[in-house]
Amino acid sequence: MMKVAFYLTNRNIADKDCRNVLDGNPGIGGTYYAMLLLAQLISLRPETDVELVVFAESLGKLPAGVPCEQTENLQELSKKIETKKIDILVVNKIGKNTLDKSFFHAIRNNNVKVVIWAHCFISYPDLVRYAKNKKIFRIVAVGKEQLMTFCDHSAFKKSTYIYNICNYPIVKSVPFRERSNNVVYIGSIVSLKGLHLLTKAWPMILKEFPDANLFVIGSGKLYNKNAKLGKYGIAEYFYEKKLLKPILDAKGSIIPSVHFCGIMGREKYDILKTAKVGVPNPSGLTETFGFTAIEMQLAGCSVTTIKCPGYLDTIYDKKALYSDPSQLADFVIARLKQKKYDADSAIQFVESEFSAEKILPQWYALFREVYEGKSCETKIYNTLLESSIRKIKNRKLQLFCSFLPSLMFYEWIFGNIFYFFSRMVHIYDTIHKIIRRYIWT
Repeated sequence: MMKVAFYLTNRNIADKDCRNVLDGNPGIGGTYYAMLLLAQLISLRPETDVELVVFAESLGKLPAGVPCEQTENLQELSKKIETKKIDILVVNKIGKNTLDKSFFHAIRNNNVKVVIWAHCFISYPDLVRYAKNKKIFRIVAVGKEQLMTFCDHSAFKKSTYIYNICNYPIVKSVPFRERSNNVVYIGSIVSLKGLHLLTKAWPMILKEFPDANLFVIGSGKLYNKNAKLGKYGIAEYFYEKKLLKPILDAKGSIIPSVHFCGIMGREKYDILKTAKVGVPNPSGLTETFGFTAIEMQLAGCSVTTIKCPGYLDTIYDKKALYSDPSQLADFVIARLKQKKYDADSAIQFVESEFSAEKILPQWYALFREVYEGKSCETKIYNTLLESSIRKIKNRKLQLFCSFLPSLMFYEWIFGNIFYFFSRMVHIYDTIHKIIRRYIWT
C-alpha cells in the first residue's frame, strides 16, 4: 500500500467553501482548485494500492470524503510524515517563495519521496537546486509546452507532464449568434496576469462596438486575502491606477461598459454563457495551463489571448492566439464580428484531453513509478514554441557536448543584467527629478 500525502498551503483561502469542487472552482485560484479536485477524485475513485491524506494549513471547508489533517507549519508536516510513514509527498510549486530551503530543511530527515507539482514556471536557480536534490523524485509540469521550456536542463531527466483535470459542468449556453457583444476576463487582478492590457485595448474595442460590455471576474485578493487594495477596491494601489486609467471618465468614475464583479463561484456561468469573447490572462507571463480558458470554452465563448505555453496546450483554436499584446484589440474585435463559432469542437477537445478518465490513471502510474524508484523516461516532443525548439536543438547537442549548459542559464544571466541596468536607469531618473525639482528650480 502506497501512502501518498498532499501538502495544501491554504491559509489564505481558509474561508472559501471548497466542500464540493466537483461543481467547479469556488473562486480559490487554479493551483488550489487542481489539488483539491484531484484529492476528491482519488477519494471517490480509489485504487486499492493508494492511501491518500491531505495535510492542510487550515481545515476550513474542504471536500467531503477526503481525509484531511490540519498541519499549520513545516515542523508539523515533518512529524506527520514520520508518524504516518508517508511514502510520497506532493507539493505545489506556486511562486518564488514556495519550496525554498526551509521546506527541504524541515523534511531532511524524513524518508519521503517528493513530487513537485509545478503550476508555475520554475526559475533557473530553482531548477539547479531541484536537479541536485535527491529527495525530489519527480517534477510534474501541468502541460507539455511548459515541460519543454526546460527540456535541455538536467532537471528534465526527472520531469514529466500531466494535464490538470477539468471537471467543470457543461452549462446550457446561449447560441453564439444570439449573444450580446460581451467580453469576459477571469483571474487574479495583479500586474503579471495582464488585465491592464485589456483595459488599455478597451477604448479601441468600444469604437468598433459601442454596445460592448467588459465583465471582470476576479480580485486583487484572489491569492492573498490580506492584500491592500487601492481606492476602488479592485487591485493593489499602484497597479489599480495603471489598470483603471484608460477606463475612467472625466469625473474619475469607471465607465458604464466595464463591470468589476469580484470573486465568483458557479454564478460566473450566468455571465459566461451569454458572452461572445473570453480573454484569459492576456500577458501570458505566468500561464502554464489556463483553467479560465477551459471554463470559457466550455461555456461557448470564443477565446483569444496571447500565444504562450499554457494556451498552446489548452485552447482549441490556435489561430485565436496573438503574438504581441498590441494585437489584443484587433483579435477581440475580430471575434465580436463573428457570426458563428464552433463551440462544439472546442468542448469535445476539452472533454477528450482533460477528463478525469484520462488524467487520473496517469497520476496513479506516476505514484507507482516513484514508489518503486523507477527512472523517468521523458520523451522530447514536437513543440510549437520557438524558444523550446531552440532548447530541443540544444539538448540534442548536449548528447555530444555534455558540458553545454541549458539555454535558461543565458536567459537568467541576461535577464538579471537587464534588470540591474533598468533599475539603475530608474534610480537615475528619480534622482534627476529630485535635483531638478528642489535644486535647479
